[in-house]
Amino acid sequence: MKDRFNSIKEHFEREAVLFDQNFVRFAPHYKEAIEALVLALPFARGKKISVADLGCGTGNITRAVLEKYPHARVTCVDLSQQMIAMSKAKLKAYKNVEFCVADLRDFKFNRYDAVVSSLVMHHLEPADKKVFYRKIYNSLKKGGVFYNSDIIIGSSRHLQDISMEDWLKFLRKGCSSAEIRRTLKNHKREDRPANLMNELELFRAAGFRNIDVVCKWYYFSVYGGVK
Repeated sequence: MKDRFNSIKEHFEREAVLFDQNFVRFAPHYKEAIEALVLALPFARGKKISVADLGCGTGNITRAVLEKYPHARVTCVDLSQQMIAMSKAKLKAYKNVEFCVADLRDFKFNRYDAVVSSLVMHHLEPADKKVFYRKIYNSLKKGGVFYNSDIIIGSSRHLQDISMEDWLKFLRKGCSSAEIRRTLKNHKREDRPANLMNELELFRAAGFRNIDVVCKWYYFSVYGGVK
């Protein structure tokens, strides 16, 4: 487990500077997923909410949250020091953001109105998620929400095959053959995507209610629930 997370950390340390440029090439509907995730937050625009952005990357979700909730207090958490450095640069105009370099599994949660995450939870082993989702649930205030944007496995071999083919079709539009091979190699080595129905059941087991799928595009989905 530690070796795999070290590999993930090294991968993102290397690619932090090109993260924004690459993600729109490697992740279909990345911008739409962020928009959907932020729109799902059920708070009045002017409310002073507290938010944890788990696996914040270069701060794209946090920036989108702050554009809608300018009085929000956001904690950005990422395994990569370089990603945090990029986040700090991108979010330097905001005074209500704090940053934490940490393995999510070791992160000490405070109390939040919302926890958000994008393309991170698939790095966790399935056996770890039950405890981790309960940890997120316990960190939320009553009425708080957890919304996640992530890779999702199809419920059948056929659905998974067409999801992969859709992703490959997208990759071929903007990536070289070498980049596609490297992406698929990293995906196989580093990622542990889950079945969507299993994810929703884990949310339910953790205590969440009003669980729903905000949107789904083949291999990618936004989903969450309320405490």
